[in-house]
Amino acid sequence: MIRKLLTFVVLATGMALGQGQFSGGGAGSGGAPSGPAGGSLTGTYPNPTVASIPSGATATTQAAGDNSTKVATTAYADRLATGATGFSFGLGATGGPVVTNNATKVWALQLPVGISNVAKFEINVTTAATGTDTYGFGIYTLTGSLGCKVSDTATNLGIAGTGIKVLTFTTPCTLPVGQYYFAATGAIAGTALVLGGTANTPSNRCGVNPDTGNATTSGALNASITVTTFTLTTCTFPMIAISQ
Repeated sequence: MIRKLLTFVVLATGMALGQGQFSGGGAGSGGAPSGPAGGSLTGTYPNPTVASIPSGATATTQAAGDNSTKVATTAYADRLATGATGFSFGLGATGGPVVTNNATKVWALQLPVGISNVAKFEINVTTAATGTDTYGFGIYTLTGSLGCKVSDTATNLGIAGTGIKVLTFTTPCTLPVGQYYFAATGAIAGTALVLGGTANTPSNRCGVNPDTGNATTSGALNASITVTTFTLTTCTFPMIAISQ
């Protein structure tokens, strides 16, 4: 009688285990996962969807120009943001912007393409500078930090004569897509440099002084400026081309 009772208990327990349902597809369940999904997934099994990609996850960097719905890596985005080799602002040779003594003038630039290692810039000189005077040129970020820059005598810079002049930054910089300020200053005792450009160009900062960091010495731009006043006006915007 005792032996029969033990057999009944074993058989009943085995039947219960065999008929049980296990959520999540754990070891020994023998079935597909079920129940709510977690982690980076959302929804329920057996068909959850991806809710988010974990921070720091890596993926294949797609080929340049891949216009698709594939996930783009930061390497792809950086390559796209700094893929150009040059860009120009303003055209023409109308005389207008004059570089002033011991003061900074800035012109707002909107760069629609990124350029890495900007090493050169081009300007149109309509009135030549006195050769012994010192001039400084540079590009500030929107927050006012000086990136590309150069300062030297007009003779060494090559602006002691008129025409299109290509100058080299002594400190190159990389410019992603965004807004910048082209700046110029000088320690001027003789004839001031006049830049040719395009008349009646609309700009929110066109050949004006920054709110701070305006005063300069020895023809060198300050390491930082602040620009807080924005007024849309028209002016003669200097011809400026930047390139690697």
